[in-house]
Amino acid sequence: MIRRTPSWRCVDSWSSEVGQGISEVLAAACPPRSLTGRTVAEVLRRDSYGGREGNPRLFALAVLGCLRADPTPAVDISVLSHLWWAGAEVLDDLIDRKTAGHGSWSSGELLIGATACLDLLPQVVIDRSEVPAAIKDFWRKELVDGTLAAAEGQLSDLLPADGSVSWQQTMMSYLGKAGAAYGRDAAMAARLVTANPVQLRNWRDFGWLFGVLRQLRNDVLDSTGQLEDLTNSTPTLLLACAFETMSGSRRQGLRSLVADAAGCPADAVALRRLLTADDVITNYHSRVTSLGHRARSMLVRLASSGSSYPDALLWMIDEAVELAVPGPHRELEAVPA
Repeated sequence: MIRRTPSWRCVDSWSSEVGQGISEVLAAACPPRSLTGRTVAEVLRRDSYGGREGNPRLFALAVLGCLRADPTPAVDISVLSHLWWAGAEVLDDLIDRKTAGHGSWSSGELLIGATACLDLLPQVVIDRSEVPAAIKDFWRKELVDGTLAAAEGQLSDLLPADGSVSWQQTMMSYLGKAGAAYGRDAAMAARLVTANPVQLRNWRDFGWLFGVLRQLRNDVLDSTGQLEDLTNSTPTLLLACAFETMSGSRRQGLRSLVADAAGCPADAVALRRLLTADDVITNYHSRVTSLGHRARSMLVRLASSGSSYPDALLWMIDEAVELAVPGPHRELEAVPA
């Protein structure tokens, strides 16, 4: 069982303020009883972290808490992040053609709501914020750059025709689709304290790596039974590690199973067995642990506050590393990324 600690509670304690901020943005941007407001509310309702503890959408508050005693100014960033991630998750489901659970909502309606959450409403958050104009300009650029990087990651997130992937290629995809939003939030939070481009770049890099670790944490659910990413032709770093660990007939067998697993339960079981083979897991554990050490070292160098927020982020890093490495018999709670 995965050890749980209260380390993130100091961050989760900001959930009510962020929720209030979301309500205020929707009230200001969407007319009462408007179709847009109803659709956006449905997109937000589908947010995988709505009302949950251990909410990484509050990441910016933790970052600012590492730099100053009071992280309140980062509430706006977490409001923006909640909206953005809710839109991104729904859009990702639509891309993957997950129609189950749509209920009375059409794909077109959800697409419009997701687009509003990804782009338009975050702009409203920035416009309404009381931070100086120079910081608003910086935030706008981070929002655009982060969203474009996430789009690039999604577009590159497809298996090659031969079914094989490399660690480097897949890591570039992860840095975009999972890391860019955390890098954006980290840089936006740090800009509330400094305009130093080196410090901002360092915090952005930390956020990107933190986001990759969050994605790795989510990937293990696939390898322990769901195989969702592979059936969607989405490469994972575990699959890339397997290809780089295996050789000869084993690699060819892996390639064949990747091609057939979506339509054959027996092949799916065999694929899962290959992905959790001892030599693959040993290699994967070493690589993931190295990423975790790098993230910890970066944070220790960057954080200046004596508060509990650096410890909270260090716990999130350690938890991600622990959950990221699958085992053939591990039973995990299905937790979102």
